[in-house]
Amino acid sequence: MSLGIVISCQEGIVFASDSRLSLVFNKDDKNIISHFDHAKKIFSLSYPHEKIGILTVGAGSFKDRTAYSFISDIEKRLGERRLESVAEYAEFIASFYKEKYDELMGDTNTSNTARPMEMIFYVCGYDTEHYGKIYSFTIPSNTKPILVNGNNKRYSISMSGDSLITSRIITGIDQVSMGIIAKKINSSENVQGVYNEIVNFSSLKIPFEMLSIDDCLLLAKTLIKTTINLKKVSIGEQNVGGKIVLGVISRVEPFYYVDESEIID
Repeated sequence: MSLGIVISCQEGIVFASDSRLSLVFNKDDKNIISHFDHAKKIFSLSYPHEKIGILTVGAGSFKDRTAYSFISDIEKRLGERRLESVAEYAEFIASFYKEKYDELMGDTNTSNTARPMEMIFYVCGYDTEHYGKIYSFTIPSNTKPILVNGNNKRYSISMSGDSLITSRIITGIDQVSMGIIAKKINSSENVQGVYNEIVNFSSLKIPFEMLSIDDCLLLAKTLIKTTINLKKVSIGEQNVGGKIVLGVISRVEPFYYVDESEIID
């Protein structure tokens, strides 16, 4: 499953993820889960597309191809022409991965077979505005990119993958708990009202618009490290682990990686 985090602040956009890849092998009619701790889930494109950053969580691969293994194919298809906006890049990348998914896994529009876990993407970068854009889509089910930090969420945090622990820390509640509440309440409006009330009371009051890049790096690292450590001492899937990977993109600088050891607690 893994855990991915994207934080937008006035100075730029911070990416963070673990590096665990979990694969299920069948041997003697038994499923064996193996973990590999060097998966690349955060990456960028080369010039002239270096102002775009990509994060992916969820399914580790389409058959034997990881998301990162397609980067050279994406760059070849893009060529030397820089697209006009982050939205165009998100749409192009979503279309590309959906095409590859259908080639390797079967066309989702015609096949009735069960589908593996989906792959969630964030495509981020800068247009002409002073704030960065964060688009999200899911392969194969929700391939239309959605702007996740529009309007009053320009400076905010987005989390995907195994985000139960981080959701509890940031908002005071998680998706599973909300599902339990929803079963007890008939009206969807009432469910949303309860959720809003819990978040307003219990969430951490973080002024994302005032945070620096270093602040966001510290927050992202802390959330993923906490998730990894809590999973080590609790019962459940060990699907978040390995090295913490961090990256940054801003209006004035192309995408670059940040070593975890450089983040001062």
